[in-house]
Amino acid sequence: MKFKRHTGEKEFKDSLLPEAKLKRQELSRDVRYSISQWFEEYSIYYDRMLITEISSNRIKNGIQVNITLGRPGLLIGKAGSTIATLEKYLEDRFSTNIKIHIVESQMWNYNFKYEEKELKNGK
Repeated sequence: MKFKRHTGEKEFKDSLLPEAKLKRQELSRDVRYSISQWFEEYSIYYDRMLITEISSNRIKNGIQVNITLGRPGLLIGKAGSTIATLEKYLEDRFSTNIKIHIVESQMWNYNFKYEEKELKNGK
């Protein structure tokens, strides 16, 4: 993923279009960029979470962010603290309600079981 780098918070907010004019692709791009900035800011290694997809949709009273990943517990954090921090960060960036929907990727689990089976068989 390539993102345009912004130097500061003000420049980022100025680059966003009003929510009513945002197209779906632009919204998804801005959400993905904001999430990657959050990972960098909090020094969280997102490659360990095995994120496969991040998408977003406008809903009646805000934005719904769908995150598909292999290890959702790492993003949720202890007692939901990490996901709450991400939600607050996105709400500050977009000035609207954010609802995060987490989906566990079954592909990661399948690949892990397959490799484990091969190790037991000696292949």
